[in-house]
Amino acid sequence: MIVGVMREYKNPDHMVKLIALIGKAKGIEIVFIHPSEVDIENNRVSGRILVDDRWFRTSMRVPKVIDISAFCMKYTEVVKFLRRKAILTENGKKRLTKEKLQKELKRDEDFEKHLIPTINLEFISPLTGFLSLYGKVVVKPVYSQRGTGVYIIEKINDDEYIIGHKRESYKVNLNELKSFFDDKIKGVKHIVQQYIECRTPQGDPFDCRIHLEKNGKGNWVIPKSYIRIGIGQKIVSNVNDGGGVADPEKFLHACYGEIAEPLIQRMRDFAFGVAKKIEEIRMQELMTIGLDIGIDNNLNFYLFEANSAPTTREMKSEVAMLRTDYYKFLYNKASRVRRNPVQEVK
Repeated sequence: MIVGVMREYKNPDHMVKLIALIGKAKGIEIVFIHPSEVDIENNRVSGRILVDDRWFRTSMRVPKVIDISAFCMKYTEVVKFLRRKAILTENGKKRLTKEKLQKELKRDEDFEKHLIPTINLEFISPLTGFLSLYGKVVVKPVYSQRGTGVYIIEKINDDEYIIGHKRESYKVNLNELKSFFDDKIKGVKHIVQQYIECRTPQGDPFDCRIHLEKNGKGNWVIPKSYIRIGIGQKIVSNVNDGGGVADPEKFLHACYGEIAEPLIQRMRDFAFGVAKKIEEIRMQELMTIGLDIGIDNNLNFYLFEANSAPTTREMKSEVAMLRTDYYKFLYNKASRVRRNPVQEVK
């Protein structure tokens, strides 16, 4: 059983090696492939396989199953070709920006209440309008990772505002706010959202990252979730900028006491529901999703972010075990489809 693992970087990293090692124990040969190594004309791929702790070059026909990173979607011709030849863990169709996801979920009354009011920010008028409506807003790029370029803006009065970024905040008047918009926001796709208060008793922002993976039966499971706390930060619970990580059960028990257990279960159910809904919207089965969920002072859940390529840094072994099981599930599915062409037409 041969399974491809395609990444946008040239050399297999520690996670790919771990997947290859665990795969061997399960009878799966992993071939690491870069998009540039796909030979469309000859229906072949070049790549590397792990032999005795060393990677060796190889060439073969396109594997039946390919674990392809969302970051490889920019290789459009390669992805289009592979869709016809293999089952892909991400096929690149109907991908969702933050704005598109908001619009789609808003159509479902079960999810609408968990959404944060959001609008595109091409001009300053939506920003001042949201500030008048909500008093406090978040401004962030449409395409961002790890809290980069996120600002919190609060309206004090018609000519006084506070802008917060990372650990700093400063006051500006309306003209200075317009200058801030021209310098930092204009020309790059941004959105503005109502600010949702999700803070610890110490006043630090926090959210819960729930990492979902498919198991060997093709069902969603949660290998790990963790609370991200932005210690000393103004808005984003960014671990890469001096924040911290906490165990959800211990953290939520410390914050909410006896209601923590049902709260945790509600949040897990919510995460499973969002993952299934995203698959429904995109009309495809996915392998992994990372969800950032906030809890406000009234214990309401809000979906901050849905990430199609979440980091596995905190759970490499758990994810490698699940993914290799899921590869076998997909491989068996691919074999059934090839034996039954009618199923493929469906």
